[in-house]
Amino acid sequence: MTITTEFIDVAVAGGTTMRAYLARPPGDPALVVVIVVHDLFGVNPDIQSVVDDLTHAGHVALAPEFYHRDTDPRRRRANRRFRPAAQHEPAERLG
Repeated sequence: MTITTEFIDVAVAGGTTMRAYLARPPGDPALVVVIVVHDLFGVNPDIQSVVDDLTHAGHVALAPEFYHRDTDPRRRRANRRFRPAAQHEPAERLG
C-alpha cells in the first residue's frame, strides 16, 4: 500500500502555525484519525514511522510538533546529544 505523507502547517493561537506530520492511506480512509504525541525529541523519524505504521493499518494519522514555540537552540542541541543514548541504553543506565 502506498501512503501519502507530508508536513503541514496548522494555524494556532497567536497567529502562528504549528508544523505537523500527516499521513493518509490511499482511497477512502477509515473514519478514525489518530493523533500521535511525540516524546522529548519532537516529530523525528521514529515518530514519523509510528504515524506511517498507523496509516498502513488504514487510518489517517497526524503528529503535531508541540514544541513549535520552543526556539531555544540549546534545547535542540541537548536533544540531539542525548538521543542516541536514550535509544540504545537500558533505562537504569541513563540515570
